[in-house]
Amino acid sequence: FSVSTTLMTRPLIVVTLAALAWATAAAASPEVLFEWSTIEFDNWPNESAHQAWLATDGPQHLMPAGVKVDSQGTVYVSMPRWKAGVPATLTKVVTGTSTLNPKLRPFPSWDMNAVGDPDALQGVLGFEIDTRDRMWILDQGQVNGQPAIKGSIKLVIWDLNTDKLIRKYVFPEEIASLSESFMNDVVVNTDANIAYITDSSGTKPGIIIYDFNTNTARRVLDTDPSTVPDSSLWITINGEKVLPTSQMLTGSDGIALHPDFTVLYYCPLTGHNMYSVPTAMLNDFDTPLSSISAAVKLEETRDFASDGLAFDNYGK
Repeated sequence: FSVSTTLMTRPLIVVTLAALAWATAAAASPEVLFEWSTIEFDNWPNESAHQAWLATDGPQHLMPAGVKVDSQGTVYVSMPRWKAGVPATLTKVVTGTSTLNPKLRPFPSWDMNAVGDPDALQGVLGFEIDTRDRMWILDQGQVNGQPAIKGSIKLVIWDLNTDKLIRKYVFPEEIASLSESFMNDVVVNTDANIAYITDSSGTKPGIIIYDFNTNTARRVLDTDPSTVPDSSLWITINGEKVLPTSQMLTGSDGIALHPDFTVLYYCPLTGHNMYSVPTAMLNDFDTPLSSISAAVKLEETRDFASDGLAFDNYGK
């Protein structure tokens, strides 16, 4: 699945499904599942709140980012709160009417998307749904570019089968800094019940491992050469600098887990290199940090920078 934004008179946001026809070794044409020229939310607490939001710049600040699908085909969309006025940072698509401009329903609820409540979701970019239909929600804790409030950087694990909270883990500040960390993306090893997370901080990037079995977390590859941004690289799109007067310095960002769960792949956004590290070393919290750093392998140097990474079920 992918989300693309086309800059037109009005933004057009398209969610597509590309299916690989492995039997014929030919890729099928992408199928448009949903598209929006405007985004509306479903089931507002009251109409006055809805109208008040419409009168703000909030509708212009919505940026769908993450897209995931559960085993029943329900599509979930994250919208990080990088600007003010984003009513819900995690939603699901309300289906059954039209593929054009379907409403988004706050997930798990409006209350769980309340701004300023560290127990609720503050800013979600990356999330994952595992094979057991557990949703692993990574909360950046950041709203409108401000440092995260205490207790807001967390991992929320939600059971989609029962629609109930399984666990909430708040990252200690020595693991995720309220002012410096940028919790980006997460992948899940369902065999080991372990999540791997990229912190894309431009100054203090790294990889965070969360062990569900022991309810503990560990930070590795902190400011490692493989996780830091390349300070010599300017990110451009179609020849234009993303930031016209300063570099975009983003550390470890894209992250992908091999289908057999043995190798973790990752890359800084500001950089051309992609790296890997064996998960057996990451899963053992007694592995010395220096040993993990020494085990990092440069997989390839590309001629482009990339954000998200993903594996298919065939290890491609």
